[in-house]
Amino acid sequence: MEFVKFKRQLAKVDLEKHLLQVLDERIKSLPNYAELRLNPEMILLCCNLIENGCKKKDKIQKKDLALRVLTSVFSYNPVDTKNAGDTIEFLHANKRIKRIKMIKKIGLLLLDYIKRKWL
Repeated sequence: MEFVKFKRQLAKVDLEKHLLQVLDERIKSLPNYAELRLNPEMILLCCNLIENGCKKKDKIQKKDLALRVLTSVFSYNPVDTKNAGDTIEFLHANKRIKRIKMIKKIGLLLLDYIKRKWL
């Protein structure tokens, strides 16, 4: 029943729920994901997925969402949550969390389309 679109707060909650589901599936699809509990690359992957999955106008607290995702997947305790939060702050301060440019997304879609049509 996608005929009626959510607005304002409901749209924000729905987007957060959708991002939580997608990130949960993506992280759990990795082999031995449980061993990567506090791995900075895992935290960076989560942050980059969130950064590219929502827009500025959505006004989502991205750090809180990343911590919620990581806590739900890995069952963090308070110490792990603090360490993950510090890692997120470090990644943000060093500009490691990046948004993929629209031109690159369009280029990849065109390349995929060409591959499917010609190959």
